[in-house]
Amino acid sequence: MRAVARALHRAALYAYPRTFRAAFGLELDRLFDERLDREPSRARSIYLAIYLVLDALVSGLAERTRARQERWAWPRHAPHQSNTRSQTMTWESIRADVRLAIRQCRRAPLFAVLTVASLALGIGANSAMFGVVQAVLLEPLPYADPGALVTIWSDNTKAGEKHNPVSPGNYEAFKAAPSLVDVEGMYSFVTPAQIRVDAEPEPVIVSQVTPGMFTLLGRAPAVGRKFDDPGAPSGVMLGYQYWQRRFGGDPSVIGRSLSLSGAGSADSILVIGVMPKDFTFPYGSMLGASGFTRSVTVDMWWPMSRERDPRLVDQAGQPNRGIHYFGVVGRLAPGASIERARADLQAIAAQRAKDYSDTNAGWGVTVRPLHEQAVGALRPALLLLLGGVSIVLLITCINVANVLLARSAGRGRDLAIRSALGASRKRLVQQALTESVLLAFAGGIAGLGVMIIATRAILALAPGNLPRLGEVSPGWPVVLFALTLSIIT
Repeated sequence: MRAVARALHRAALYAYPRTFRAAFGLELDRLFDERLDREPSRARSIYLAIYLVLDALVSGLAERTRARQERWAWPRHAPHQSNTRSQTMTWESIRADVRLAIRQCRRAPLFAVLTVASLALGIGANSAMFGVVQAVLLEPLPYADPGALVTIWSDNTKAGEKHNPVSPGNYEAFKAAPSLVDVEGMYSFVTPAQIRVDAEPEPVIVSQVTPGMFTLLGRAPAVGRKFDDPGAPSGVMLGYQYWQRRFGGDPSVIGRSLSLSGAGSADSILVIGVMPKDFTFPYGSMLGASGFTRSVTVDMWWPMSRERDPRLVDQAGQPNRGIHYFGVVGRLAPGASIERARADLQAIAAQRAKDYSDTNAGWGVTVRPLHEQAVGALRPALLLLLGGVSIVLLITCINVANVLLARSAGRGRDLAIRSALGASRKRLVQQALTESVLLAFAGGIAGLGVMIIATRAILALAPGNLPRLGEVSPGWPVVLFALTLSIIT
């Protein structure tokens, strides 16, 4: 019976505020036990236990209500706290410091506005540049297992040119590399063509690829089928943006015949599929140097065939070794490294240089990760720009810190009064940090707006042929980066 009564009394004590229980909880338990021990009869001890439990519950609720009403009073003197004004890292003290910081900003609005604006510009510029770096350099390419993809070029050792297009003959030979599970090719340039839809001519940009290219990249069409799907007819695949712009996203375009001239064809062509919205291939940086257009927006893909491109074979009907105009993409075998693939391909190139000295002498092979091929040339410039805006943010933080220190020195009389009223040194430091955090948080929120404007400005001013700029957007990683910067500053 005594154990049940003691448990009920301890549960009733939870009606008191936490600070009250911490200060007097053990003492109330001791008094409860002493009063029950003084009762001679069992019945009276039961009545007394019920009374004490109810009294603890009602008194606790009353104390909690009174403490909540006094929470907004300043100064506050609670009987169960030694000195609330000198306590640190409590919800009450933090709320009081936030209110005081807001009042001080209202008294000096120019200081608050200039400080927040300075931080917003620094945080916004850094976040915008991080968004570009994150989308261009850090995000993987929009293909399946992009880390296993490599690009293969011919190395013209005589001229010292390491990134030359590959001949159709070498492309066929490279398929025998044991460290590659698949090798596909494309024209190392995109070509303009003219398409007629409802008798209206319209220029388009065409990329010609081998039929298995989309399977190698691990991407399926959003609508329809790809070139090497079983039973797929010969035809063309549309890019998502072109599909939306020209056909309004109508799925019934699958199976429709279009009149295409240029790109090695002057025939009626069947639409068999539409690639997804996030699919881009090839990026302009994946193309070889040529006199053709370097546009990075491909409207449609056309499968290579010997019927449409007689240059694929020589007069003997063998894969042509004398013309170099292929860009080649391969996928590493599971467990294979790029070094092993490079060694295998170099061995094939060396053997072909011996076997076909008239066309292959002096030609080696260059192997690069596809991601490095796509954006590697941009990495130094982007990291330099990110470092530059980071230095600007550092200078801004130093200036703001100096202004806050000077402002604190000018408030010496106010700090002295607060100290005389009982505020400890830690409490004064907490108040100063609260004001700094509040300004930094406001600067971070304003910096999000600056980030959006700066991102749009970067996209508008950047050259159109830079790869992956169309994938830059202020997503959650960029927002978290901006908030992290506001906390650090």
